[in-house]
Amino acid sequence: MATSSIRFEDLVSVVNDVARSQEELAAVLVHMINSGSVRLTGDLRGARFDLSHAPELG
Repeated sequence: MATSSIRFEDLVSVVNDVARSQEELAAVLVHMINSGSVRLTGDLRGARFDLSHAPELG
């Protein structure tokens, strides 16, 4: 599958239309960006989420 390039604001808008909660929105955004499924353009070009300090869930 080809990687799509998109502005962060547009990605948030698209995912927000189908996410069932803010938590799901955040999880999907992080996964899509960190996995390379999408590539951010504009001011956030090349950005990734650093989850090394995120709390363990479960």
